[in-house]
Amino acid sequence: MVMGDFRTMTCCAPVPGLRVLTGRPVPGRDTPLGRPLLMLGKAGHVPGAETTWDGAWTELTGWKRWLTVDGVGHHSFTDLAPLAKQLGIPLPGQSLDGDRVDAMNRTLITAFVDRHLRGRGAPVLDGPAQQFPEVRYHKPVTARG
Repeated sequence: MVMGDFRTMTCCAPVPGLRVLTGRPVPGRDTPLGRPLLMLGKAGHVPGAETTWDGAWTELTGWKRWLTVDGVGHHSFTDLAPLAKQLGIPLPGQSLDGDRVDAMNRTLITAFVDRHLRGRGAPVLDGPAQQFPEVRYHKPVTARG
């Protein structure tokens, strides 16, 4: 399952059979989450500057990635990026081309699903990818890793 919003860890953790999550998790859970999780956000969501994500990161004990993207805003991670481009409406905080943002989102989410549900390789999730230089890969050091 792929989800967004701040409730990802909280609402999905107890769902039987749910194997993967993406989105913006919530810190302060009573139990660590051992399922794969991809945190994908705008440039301001970096370690040390985003306390919600910092706290959530420590609760993740399974496979995890923290990626941010330069030149995007909050709404860039929805269908609004390519639609706004087609309509000629700028999105707040987005300087990247809407079609490029859409391609990047699709590539990253597909790679996540391929890796964790289909058992396929997904090197775009392992570190800086030449095709998306605007994506930053963060690896905060915590007591749990």
